[in-house]
Amino acid sequence: MRVADRKVEHILVEIFAIIFTLCSCVFAYYAYDGYDKFTTLHSTTGFLANGVILLSALPGIFIFPFFRKTTSMQKARFGPSVCIHVALGVLATIISSVCFVIGISKPTFRKWLPEAEILTFMIYGCSFYSAMALYKPAIMLFTSKRDNFLE
Repeated sequence: MRVADRKVEHILVEIFAIIFTLCSCVFAYYAYDGYDKFTTLHSTTGFLANGVILLSALPGIFIFPFFRKTTSMQKARFGPSVCIHVALGVLATIISSVCFVIGISKPTFRKWLPEAEILTFMIYGCSFYSAMALYKPAIMLFTSKRDNFLE
């Protein structure tokens, strides 16, 4: 797959993440009859994840064009904006995973699904999901392979 194709897909994933997280806030607001019920740890981490997702999108949308030194995506040097974007993206992934785990650990969800299955799903699902989502950004941030991040 070409770099230009992945850029479009990445932008679409960010747009859908923003849309779905904002829709989840609106849905939760109306489902729980207003703001009074938004004091749980699950809702707090959900709102925090929404904020970090929006902050992560800003460098990607607005800062990348200003930091790019060349017109070729393969030879682009984005400077600090790519590190900010990736770090916030990793943080958003971690916070949303914590929100997800808290959500499926709630008593109402445990009544519906036995605890052994929840634990198995959390260990395998979250571990593999997180490893796949965080591998390339971690390599990019902590090694000398930053120049090849867009390839």
